[in-house]
Amino acid sequence: MKKHHHSTSVILAAAALVLAGAAQLQATPNFVVAAFATGTQGQPNGGQYSGDDISVPYGAGTIVWDGVTYDTADGSTGAAYITANFSSANNTDVLVSMGPGYNNWYYEGDSASCPTGTVDFTQYHAVQFDILYDTNSALTISQFNTGNNWPTNYLTAAALASGGSNYMATKGGYYTAGVNVDLFTGANGANVYLGTFQIPTNAASGWQTVTMPYSDTLSGITSGAGLWFQGSFGGGSGINGGPYNASFWIDNVVLVGNVTVAAPPTLALPTKSVPGLNVFASTEGNSFYDRQGVLLVPNSGLSWAGSTSSTPTYPVKYSFTLNSFPGNSTYGGEAYMFLVPNPVGQEGGPDYSEANCAIFEIQSTPNGGQGIFQIKVNEPGGNNMQYGNAPYTNAPGTWPGAATVALTNWFETGGLTNVQSKQLYGTWTLQFTTSAKGSLIAPDGTIANFTIPSYYATNFQENGSTATGFNIYLGMQANQASAMDQAVVYGSFALTNVGANFSENFVGETTLNTNNWNPKYAGGPAGVLIVPTNAPYWINWSLPSAGFTLTDSGSLATNAIWNNVSNFPPISMFGSNVQLISANDLPNGKAAYFELVKRTFSQLLVLLPGQTNAPNTTTGKVGTPAPFSLSASGGVLNFTVLAVDSHWNPVSGVNDTLSFTDTDGGIYSPPLTLANGTGTFSVFFQNTASNVTITASDTTTPTIGTNVSSAFTVGP
Repeated sequence: MKKHHHSTSVILAAAALVLAGAAQLQATPNFVVAAFATGTQGQPNGGQYSGDDISVPYGAGTIVWDGVTYDTADGSTGAAYITANFSSANNTDVLVSMGPGYNNWYYEGDSASCPTGTVDFTQYHAVQFDILYDTNSALTISQFNTGNNWPTNYLTAAALASGGSNYMATKGGYYTAGVNVDLFTGANGANVYLGTFQIPTNAASGWQTVTMPYSDTLSGITSGAGLWFQGSFGGGSGINGGPYNASFWIDNVVLVGNVTVAAPPTLALPTKSVPGLNVFASTEGNSFYDRQGVLLVPNSGLSWAGSTSSTPTYPVKYSFTLNSFPGNSTYGGEAYMFLVPNPVGQEGGPDYSEANCAIFEIQSTPNGGQGIFQIKVNEPGGNNMQYGNAPYTNAPGTWPGAATVALTNWFETGGLTNVQSKQLYGTWTLQFTTSAKGSLIAPDGTIANFTIPSYYATNFQENGSTATGFNIYLGMQANQASAMDQAVVYGSFALTNVGANFSENFVGETTLNTNNWNPKYAGGPAGVLIVPTNAPYWINWSLPSAGFTLTDSGSLATNAIWNNVSNFPPISMFGSNVQLISANDLPNGKAAYFELVKRTFSQLLVLLPGQTNAPNTTTGKVGTPAPFSLSASGGVLNFTVLAVDSHWNPVSGVNDTLSFTDTDGGIYSPPLTLANGTGTFSVFFQNTASNVTITASDTTTPTIGTNVSSAFTVGP
């Protein structure tokens, strides 16, 4: 059993005790270079790639695609045939691209036509490929690798006089024994040296696999566009005649993935929860501007401006109560209410996408809170009008005075009303006394009045003789990293003198009433939930935590029983997981200890109708099998099998195939496979019998022990 252990007294708020957790191995899959996938990939396009010479970047060597000779053992249908010609040329290089869509051999060149696709080479630790040496070459493998023992007629008299038959000596420090492999970073980018390999001696008699390791901590390797096989294959004044070739095939190029040790997840101290509608900024990634919230399901006749055929009774009020707010996001995170007339649809960001939208936004301030009211009209897919970003080309032309009177217009001052409050928590109200006049009422009683130009107010009427829709959204937006993984908590919501008066007290509810609210349009719907009064704590832990389960116990004794914390599911947050702890999850006594456990599948558990799983008991189950009658059931019995650990705790992620036998000749209907650690199976009985048992076996993993069901009777 792998676990990370963390304990704290959640009742007495005692100090935390942290025990070591088990590290996790994580593997990056190998990256197979696409150039070697098929015979058609990697072929030069007429010897050119957007004006760059594919075949030979430097010198007199050649690079061609060979669809006849290749390493069939690895399933390829072609290889790159490289000829290094030693003459007066400098060298012969070859480059293979990692960029998507660029599957040809080519060289760096100078133009912007080189690929831009890249691979993060820090996720790998070696370049691996197959190589076969052409024995028709003028040079042997040893002569190519080392430069030693070249035939004397290959070198000039001057070269022989200065260095003998060692070609390396004739080249001085320029020559490299073997082939350098560089990381190519793109057009005009710097190359990074990864390592050098020599052709294996056995490559003269058959394909050999070369694995060339490199350091994944090298600087500048996070954006590799290709591999550059580079050697000083050329010559110079020391070579007599030629060219003298060394030719070989390269196939099946891959990057070998890293196997890393991930730190175990770390539990944090439990924190007090706040009952009510909790709206978390929970979207994974840098999604600070994702809207998180709920949409009021009743959406007809809710506009303060009424419709084209009716006028509401004033004052119209839209009110909500704030019970909690992100604690470290002054002027950052916001609570919001969006009011959208005649919506085109239902979406996550109506304040941007819809043509007309009014916003009542709450922010925290150093001295309390502030409420801001602003609108936009005739601006789908934009928000210039809301935030005072003139000019407003979408606005009507009947502005007071003239459209040129810029700074006196309501929108030129931002189109908003601001109310400051010494209290952040409490009831905030947006009130309208006419279709164009209203006020903001803060929790401390402060009031700020506003007037909307009447020709803008008409944009918020619902169309038609009957109302066609008025969407109301309630939620939060993080706006910055400090508000991520935190929640705005709404205690209540109310509508007055619009439609049918509506109010809802979220405190005391156990789940979100989906007849009233739809969380579908939140960026992270799992983070929009009702926290009931009997769920006093949150607990969160770091990632990665795949396969780990939160458990708790009232004791740290050796024989202590650890139970799953399971009344509420974990919620994926911004870089962490968080889980609500029900009072029913807490052990008896004044202290609770928490641990993350990675359970190991070790046995099966057969549950008959009438039985339920009971971890940490002798048999793993409680309950008595329900009576089973052939005539009442048609002879079909449905039963459940769980993958469990040694303490009968369910284990997820198991998809093994099972087989069954019984003592009454039953016939089992396929499929007989677990799905994520659980499965419901059917058996058909034809004969009555007593003390019937079903035995389950794992055929995928035979080392898993069988499990025999409780005895039951097959009645007439």
